[in-house]
Amino acid sequence: MDRVSFEIFEPGEKKFRLTPNWVIGILWFVPILLLWAIEGDNSGPQNGFIMAYFIFLGILTMLCLIISYSIYKPLKGKITGNLNFEDGQMMIDDKVFKLSDLAAIDFSFYDYYGQKSIFGSDFDPKLSQGVDNYVSFTDSKNQSQTIYFRVQSEHGKDALAPFINEAIKLKKMERERGIDLLGIESITI
Repeated sequence: MDRVSFEIFEPGEKKFRLTPNWVIGILWFVPILLLWAIEGDNSGPQNGFIMAYFIFLGILTMLCLIISYSIYKPLKGKITGNLNFEDGQMMIDDKVFKLSDLAAIDFSFYDYYGQKSIFGSDFDPKLSQGVDNYVSFTDSKNQSQTIYFRVQSEHGKDALAPFINEAIKLKKMERERGIDLLGIESITI
């Protein structure tokens, strides 16, 4: 097996972030609240300003919705190193874990870099950073570890087929789980 390398992703702390959904919501909510507070007074020069504001806001809303399909979600963490897989071993930066020494190993392939989210008609970015994938394993000291990593392309996970087949052969992963991850055509054990 040739060396297969991925970037390690370390999720950051979860904190409130001002998202495009929040900005658009505030831009719509505040003037509607103010109009309600002044009880819809339609006289005076403010009527033209209010109409112009809502036309501008409608155009801005549509533009933000369209742009959301071409920008990447925020990373919400940092890239911290490399995760390498090769003949019967996994290396996390400089630390080597032999597959034969592990009690169990599992993968989760959730997304890839540039994957478009088709769910929702909100204003948040729709392109994925590809960092919601992870390998979890129990090492020789019986410590469970989970390492998140970035998959660069739609078929990037397929490069792990030889490693996953080796894990199945060594009984570190169930054959059915390998089929779930990669499909039956990639599992040779």
